[in-house]
Amino acid sequence: MPEDADRLTAPATTPLRPQPPSAHRSPHPPDDPDPDRPPDPALDPRVTPDGAGTAPGRRPSPAPRPAPAADPDRARPPAYDPPMRYADGPTATAESTIDAPPARVWELVTDIGLPARLSPELRYAAWLDGATAPAVGARFEGHNDHPLVGTWRTHAHVVELVEQRVFAWAVTDPDDRFGGGEPDPDRPLATWRFDLSPAPGGGTRLRLGTRLGPARSGVSLAIDRAPDREEHIVAARLAELRTGMAATLDGVRALAEDRPTAP
Repeated sequence: MPEDADRLTAPATTPLRPQPPSAHRSPHPPDDPDPDRPPDPALDPRVTPDGAGTAPGRRPSPAPRPAPAADPDRARPPAYDPPMRYADGPTATAESTIDAPPARVWELVTDIGLPARLSPELRYAAWLDGATAPAVGARFEGHNDHPLVGTWRTHAHVVELVEQRVFAWAVTDPDDRFGGGEPDPDRPLATWRFDLSPAPGGGTRLRLGTRLGPARSGVSLAIDRAPDREEHIVAARLAELRTGMAATLDGVRALAEDRPTAP
């Protein structure tokens, strides 16, 4: 018979004895010179994955420290928006609860010089045409600065005013800085508004919001340079605006509650 056939007819090799389950492994590595030392946690099945087992010499892992509680009244932006294009009229908002009556908060948000102290972009604001206080149709001028856009001037037109409730204005480009043509408050480069409402306990809920477009703005210049990244550019601008809006509301809150403002 050929040699290969002998292999086929030879009796099967005796099967190996099954190994003991991992739960019965020794807690010490093989050939341990010091079997009396505390067991190795990696080999001891009595030590749970989080280290809080019963093996000798093993101290339980400390419980994780709880995260610090968030300030429920601090200005906060809303959740992430879906991708948007400039023509969609993208919006950004921030809100804060202020421990002060609406009359005090209204006094602060209708002071057009205050945002220049709190905003990372607005540097100066002043009423135009002899106006001294908000009124529908009144105008004020703003001077802005941004590291990517540079400096520019705006004219804002008050478009809605409800005492201690709503202050809204449409922003135009009087110098055609962004190529939008003749300034028109019905087609602003952005619209901004403060909304106030009573909060439980006598406080005030303050909301600051903006809508971009439809006229051209600094965002349009960025889109002109990279049109394939329009949604990314819009999203980045909205995130930037929310950060500045939250800082503005935190400043209003500190002043209304008679606390020091952040430097």
